[in-house]
Amino acid sequence: MDDGINYAAKNNPLESVLEKEKKRERWQKMLDCLTKKQRAVYVLHKKGYTQRQISKKLHIALGSVNERLQNARKNIFKFFFGKPEHLAVFCSTDK
Repeated sequence: MDDGINYAAKNNPLESVLEKEKKRERWQKMLDCLTKKQRAVYVLHKKGYTQRQISKKLHIALGSVNERLQNARKNIFKFFFGKPEHLAVFCSTDK
């Protein structure tokens, strides 16, 4: 019976480590597609900070937090669902 679960990888510690490393690399590439300002807001938000707390912590207007978070989400969507030929331009490293 094939249920789509790779039991060999699930029980193999090396495969587990490699899978975690792939996820970490994918996460880092996704973050690299954000501007520094978007990344700061997005990471704090993912850590559980509210937009108001982020505003105070980064000393920026609440509206700026909201805008950066929205733009970060749009860029993340583009990263995962955008056309591959656009990613090279979109994910520049000089942000």
